[in-house]
Amino acid sequence: MATITVSATQDGYLLNEPDTDFGTARDSGGVASAVAANPTSTDANSIEFSKQGGGRGTSYFFRRAAFGFDVDSYATHTITNAYLQIRTTTTGTNLGNVLYMVPFSGFGATLGSTLDVDDWASYTTGTSWGNESITNTASTQTITLNSTGIAAFETGYVKIGLISNVDYTDTDPAAEEAYDDTWINWGHSDNAKLIFDQAAPGYDYEVNGIIPANQSEINGIGVTHISTINNEPFTP
Repeated sequence: MATITVSATQDGYLLNEPDTDFGTARDSGGVASAVAANPTSTDANSIEFSKQGGGRGTSYFFRRAAFGFDVDSYATHTITNAYLQIRTTTTGTNLGNVLYMVPFSGFGATLGSTLDVDDWASYTTGTSWGNESITNTASTQTITLNSTGIAAFETGYVKIGLISNVDYTDTDPAAEEAYDDTWINWGHSDNAKLIFDQAAPGYDYEVNGIIPANQSEINGIGVTHISTINNEPFTP
């Protein structure tokens, strides 16, 4: 079994139009007000929920991040211990700072498109692929994919939305004001990576009429000493 690191083919973040209504702000009509596609900023507010009071009433605001990984080479492999890696910064405000990974359907079928304002509607916010408490530190942080997220490898393209706890739970905090934002160093070499353990499928063909379970040697060579047959992986 090998540990594989795949960098994001597409990534970025979206921000909505602030609104005095929680639900309206979160839905944003399915369209973001602005987008940062494949950013390189070393300190960007990328995942956020804020609730601010003021003379005109309460204002709600959201940001969402997204990452797309080409894992087509591993679509038929056994995948374990998969996690998203991001690089955070010291900027930010904690409101628990629990981030959720959710399915994301943007970037096109094969990651051929960059993030677009219409991708605000591409988040399946009710399905968790995993969550983690994030600290506001200049460090590499990881969020582990659960079995539902790992199943996405079978499509050949893992596309992850990363949102705040409030955004995921769809619950307006009781406090009059609340701030929860995660700042990402998009320019760091350790950012936007998918890391996982993989094992290639075993050789499942008959050799000279003998099924794999009964194969002890092939052409006089013990199967424990064979790694490939006709350039295909062989696992006895």
